[in-house]
Amino acid sequence: MKSHGPPPSPALPPAIEFDFRSVRAWELDNAIRYEYARSVPWMVEVFLRWHRQRARIPVGDAHRAVKWATVGDLLLESLSGPLADAVEAIICASIPTELNEEPVNDVFLTSRLFPLPFLSLPEGLRSSTLVRNASEARSAYRWLEDEEAMSLTEDNTRRLGEAGYIRVCMDVNIGLGAPAVSKSLRIWARKAHENWAKQFPDKAHQMRTPTGRRAITGKNAPWFRLKELAAYRLNRVHGLSWAKATKLLGQYKKAHPAGAHEDVWPNYHTSGGWSDAVNSAAAYLQKKYSASQD
Repeated sequence: MKSHGPPPSPALPPAIEFDFRSVRAWELDNAIRYEYARSVPWMVEVFLRWHRQRARIPVGDAHRAVKWATVGDLLLESLSGPLADAVEAIICASIPTELNEEPVNDVFLTSRLFPLPFLSLPEGLRSSTLVRNASEARSAYRWLEDEEAMSLTEDNTRRLGEAGYIRVCMDVNIGLGAPAVSKSLRIWARKAHENWAKQFPDKAHQMRTPTGRRAITGKNAPWFRLKELAAYRLNRVHGLSWAKATKLLGQYKKAHPAGAHEDVWPNYHTSGGWSDAVNSAAAYLQKKYSASQD
């Protein structure tokens, strides 16, 4: 007969779920939006359903052979390098309509790899910022004069690239309908932005166009959102009390002292402060995502 001892003592989850100290200032807005969404089960399931879809992939130059792979596997392959155009087309065709709806689309445009943790994403995705409104600091597009469109020298093209513009010429099959065309163009624009941000990282950081609370920087930036989310996960998801979490976090920090932003470290000096933080994160999740599920 087996003897039943006390239940195992709660332990910290993987550090990537609560230690956000390596998030950089220009990534904060994306990190808050992305990581809070990871704590919303229905949001996660929307992406996982898509990732579980199986796709028939042509193999070889003649495309006579095929293999089967899930969308999720193909997206993970993209971490190692660009996918073939034929594979990207298959992934594009598999995107469900619900990924075009807010607030899901907001996360989708940050990374198709969601719910992979934010700090696991390539840096080009983590700092990607979308211009959501053409009335912001600069227009999202502009028309080219005829003589400018004809001038495609290498030096001039580079200057355009540094400024955030690229020249394109494409045939658009508008007969497919506006939703299909806009979806394809959004995917193309996201990939183009990722490549541009890698080529001109300093420019990418300078040209961010935050508005409202997103414009808050320095010591007034909302780092507290990630700090509260860490407390929420430790308590509501992993069942750690304030006392237990404080002890475990202290041990963890001694072994991992480095961190660029201590403002996100979930150290609360009282159980009341801890509870307030957990409840604040829960209220933020409720406000942002509960109504969208209906």
